[in-house]
Amino acid sequence: MRNLLIAGAVLAGLYYFTRFRALSALQFVARNVSLSPGGLVLQIGVQNPSSADITINSLFGSVLINGNAIGDISAMLNKVIKGNSETVVPLTIAPNLFGSVALLIQNVQAGGQVPREITFNGSANVDNNVIPLKLSFQ
Repeated sequence: MRNLLIAGAVLAGLYYFTRFRALSALQFVARNVSLSPGGLVLQIGVQNPSSADITINSLFGSVLINGNAIGDISAMLNKVIKGNSETVVPLTIAPNLFGSVALLIQNVQAGGQVPREITFNGSANVDNNVIPLKLSFQ
């Protein structure tokens, strides 16, 4: 009985160690920004360089353009990222009125020459672990 408990503890430890290594190796990469009829679309690449499959349960956060909060993301994904692969996750943001007006005023005041700095600040729930994210899109 004692040997069975020890073997179970070793297997559980190995499982959690493998999951920890997979989560710490996971990378989020800003890929692309585009406009669609539904709003602004951010494409985030999720790279899994480990051999273990990982599930992204959700992504949530705020999108800023030139420092103005233009919208929020709350996406329930339940997307499996296979080991040693990358998956691109498209996220559509419906802009909020105040952030859009502030961005328009900033553009008018600068004569339309304002650089576009798009930032996503948020978190990802990966295998029931929260990972903070800050991505800059060019």
